[in-house]
Amino acid sequence: NIHWLVPRSVNSFFTGRTETLNRLQQELCPAGKCREVKQRRFVIVGMGGSGKSEVCLKFAEENRQRFWGVFWIDVSSKENALSSFVEVTKLCNIPDQSLNGAKQWLANTQHNWLLILDNGDRPELDYSNYFPSGNRGAILITTRLRECLTHQTVGYAEFEKLDFDDAVELLLKASGIGHDVWNVHKDSARRVVTILGQHALAITQAGAYIRNKYCTLGDYLEMFHGQRQRLLEYRPIQAKSTYGDVYATFEVSATTLGSSPLLEATHALNLLRVLAFFHFEGIPESAFTRAWKYAISIQESSSTNRAIPNEIALPERLVDQDIISLRQGCNLLASLSIITINQTNRTISMHPLAHAWAKDRMDQRTKDGAWASAAAILSLATEESTEFQNFFQSLQSHVEVCLDLCPDSCFEVYPIIQVCQMLYCMSWVVYGMHNDRKVEQITRAVIAKTRDILAPNSESMVQLRRVLGMCLVDIGNTDEAIRILEEIVEICQATSSPEHPNRLSSQSELARAYAGIGQHKKAVEILEEVVRIRRTVLSLEHPDCLDSQHALACAYIGIGQHEKAVEILEEVVRIRQTVLSPEHPGRLSSQHALACAYIGIGQHEKAVEILEEVVRIRQTVLSPKHPNCLGSQHELACAYAGLGQHKNAVEILEEVVRIEQTVLSPEHPNRLSSQCTLACAYTGIGQHKKAVGILEEVVRIRQTVLSPKHPKCLGSQHELACAYIGIGQHEKAVEILEEVVRIGRTVLSPEHPDRLASESWLEYCLTALRDDDCGISEE
Repeated sequence: NIHWLVPRSVNSFFTGRTETLNRLQQELCPAGKCREVKQRRFVIVGMGGSGKSEVCLKFAEENRQRFWGVFWIDVSSKENALSSFVEVTKLCNIPDQSLNGAKQWLANTQHNWLLILDNGDRPELDYSNYFPSGNRGAILITTRLRECLTHQTVGYAEFEKLDFDDAVELLLKASGIGHDVWNVHKDSARRVVTILGQHALAITQAGAYIRNKYCTLGDYLEMFHGQRQRLLEYRPIQAKSTYGDVYATFEVSATTLGSSPLLEATHALNLLRVLAFFHFEGIPESAFTRAWKYAISIQESSSTNRAIPNEIALPERLVDQDIISLRQGCNLLASLSIITINQTNRTISMHPLAHAWAKDRMDQRTKDGAWASAAAILSLATEESTEFQNFFQSLQSHVEVCLDLCPDSCFEVYPIIQVCQMLYCMSWVVYGMHNDRKVEQITRAVIAKTRDILAPNSESMVQLRRVLGMCLVDIGNTDEAIRILEEIVEICQATSSPEHPNRLSSQSELARAYAGIGQHKKAVEILEEVVRIRRTVLSLEHPDCLDSQHALACAYIGIGQHEKAVEILEEVVRIRQTVLSPEHPGRLSSQHALACAYIGIGQHEKAVEILEEVVRIRQTVLSPKHPNCLGSQHELACAYAGLGQHKNAVEILEEVVRIEQTVLSPEHPNRLSSQCTLACAYTGIGQHKKAVGILEEVVRIRQTVLSPKHPKCLGSQHELACAYIGIGQHEKAVEILEEVVRIGRTVLSPEHPDRLASESWLEYCLTALRDDDCGISEE
């Protein structure tokens, strides 16, 4: 074995499943040097907590030397799957560090490999997308979905209950009872195993409870019956659940914590309630410590320069904690097998069943309080920053879960302004991850809730509406964005000095919105003033100063002044390379923009060099569907086309367009731009008919949603005319180009490259038609 990417060792109490392990060895292990005729895929299906993952760990450990590489892929979400495959590429030194890169490499390697796809429990996902193509390798899948049995090629196993004798042995092991006295305790163990339904996770939990001396094996059954009765009375619906027995097993441990006089038991229960409103996996300890420190700093500060002027207050039970009490609570929960702690990166995880139980066991009033605590922690952990931080990536999944679980009743229980402030702070994490629709939803809700509390011209309401405008620009709803942002700028100009940060930020966002509808001259006019002021009052390294220069350079690109853009962006990139990490979005965005400017002045080699690195990094840290990831691939394709490498451009753009067609509406500006660029690449390899087909649709849509004077509208018509020229339809080309040139002369400067290009192609077509007429006359 050369490569081993497995998250943990098998549980030391592992017992049973011998028949399944033998089958796995028979069906998945390589059979000497025999030629493989099909990819070997085995599916283990069963309810949560039935031991599916443990069997995979056991099989992997026992057969490690039979495989050149063993790779564990967490497919509980698309993001986790992508991250796992990226880890495979890093471990194996695969240049293409992406999902497709890993799959392609595995499909072609001559070595024997085992791929374990764990937690394939989401019915909306097609897990065959994670299979390398071809007939090589072995894949082991764990899932709760019977539908996934269709993926098996060599067999499957269904897990529900452990074998009775194996279950008894597991309980005795997990309880810490010495082997020499097993016979004394077997009757009690059998009764407990029966009441627990031979469920592996439930048995492990019960064993941990007994092992930690909260009761004896003989007492457990009576305690369990008492808890079960209370649960049936308290949650009759849950008692019918598939997970009822598991919930009841967890509840025994929670009751013990509740009756314990130890302070750490109180910490543990408080923590358990809060964890129910995080994602179940990878909860960073640092979220709690950052929140605690920031809450203390708020209490000690008299600053009023805050987003919504009413501080978020951590619940008293959490304010009084420190890192020691947090870890005491965590360790106690871990000792009862309710959570697991990764000591390397200090993250907390829960089994999904334990996580669901932690939430479902609470009544509504307790849920309201627990959600407020979780939201306060996550909000304070952001330190109210509106700038992207690498730490935000570790919060993303937890913020999204917390927002999704926000109870309507929280606005009745807690002050509206406090709840809204928490939502506002968390929205910046989501905004940093480009989930613009989610931010729009949150911001509209907050504005609606605070409309009767905050004055329309108050700084807080202005900030909220500015965020809404920013989201609308990113979504492509520029008309509403401009209306909102123009109103905000007008308010700021009447109520604050020219140097006020909020006024300058609002002007910058308005300029970005103008650029979105092609009014780059307006954007330049605004941004030149913003840059002048910021360079006067801020250091050159200040993020706001760099952001506004970046935006100004992009506006210069929009009016064809690429040299000016290059001059600005080279300096911005130089500074950001000294103060930001290579993965920072701000640094990558400026590098991306600089490459676009280089394309504009014909320096395609420089553009390719930059964009290849930007694409590589973004594919490593972002989802393949992330707009920044797609955008940098788009521009790399443009750079390749500029070098005449049209086939490379087509290959990239076909994939970009394919993805955007699944995630963006037909009218979305990014989708239309990619289709237009793909058509140009088809033209470059002589496939003019394909180009015409795409461009006719792009032009039709753009003429419907954009002004006739919009640069994008004119640009796609120009490209359609060029495609018509490619198939010899000069009359159609002339008809389009005459209109493009007419409008271009009213909106573009005489030296603008787009105007010059359209005029040149129009002259070419007219000449070609005159030559054709002359040829006919001579005949």
